[in-house]
Amino acid sequence: MFKRPRGTRDYLPLDNLKRKLVIEKFRNVFELYGYGEILTPAFEHLELLEAKAGPEVKEQIYWFEDKAGRKLGLRFELTTSVGRTQKLA
Repeated sequence: MFKRPRGTRDYLPLDNLKRKLVIEKFRNVFELYGYGEILTPAFEHLELLEAKAGPEVKEQIYWFEDKAGRKLGLRFELTTSVGRTQKLA
C-alpha cells in the first residue's frame, strides 16, 4: 500500500467541493478589485530559477533535462514565473 508523499494532501470529493467554493469566493473578491488569475507552468528554465535563488536553494531545485537537452527545473514559488510573464506582456 502506498502512502501519499510527505507534505502533500489528497482532496476527496467532499473536501474538494469545499475547497473549490472557498477558492471561488476569493476569486470573486479579487476580480471585484480588478485582479486576474495568472497560471504558469510547473517548471521553468533552470537558468532562470538559479538566477533568482540563493545558494542553498540552488542545491534543492528538482531539475531534469528534456529531449532537446534543455535544463528545466520545478518551480518552487511563483514570483519568478510571474516576473517572467510581466516581461512578455
